[in-house]
Amino acid sequence: MLVTPLQKLKETEKGLETIAYLRSIGAAKFCTDRLFEWVVSVMMLCISITLGMSGDTLERSALSALLQAGLTEEALASFFGIVGAVRCVALFANGALRPSGARMRAWCAAFGAVVWMQLAVILTLDSIVSGRPSFVLPILICLTGGEFISCYRAIFDAGRRSV
Repeated sequence: MLVTPLQKLKETEKGLETIAYLRSIGAAKFCTDRLFEWVVSVMMLCISITLGMSGDTLERSALSALLQAGLTEEALASFFGIVGAVRCVALFANGALRPSGARMRAWCAAFGAVVWMQLAVILTLDSIVSGRPSFVLPILICLTGGEFISCYRAIFDAGRRSV
């Protein structure tokens, strides 16, 4: 049986106090069950800001293959910014938009999984060619897995709420 972090938190006295506090400020309904989705959404917005700054962010990294494939930093910044913003809106409006909010979350998680997987493939190829493994690769693989789980959860939520 899968035990969620929220269930583990409920098992401790400190956890019960934390949950009570989050509920008292109204934050629980927006973030306790979807914390990973919130973190990834904010991370996407931060990546968008970083790529939008002047400079050659991608040219100095192992992800320079993206530039060689024809993608620009501006295009990637726009993509990350739009998907991150839509995810934040979908997460915030999730309860009010039934089942559309959950469907928006599922689509954004699917887009995120594809992006993280593509970046992981590029870093894997670069690691093979250069003979030096990238320490970012496990992070991208974990993000991909987390996004697939978030996508599954959102699809489940959409099906449950459509009735």
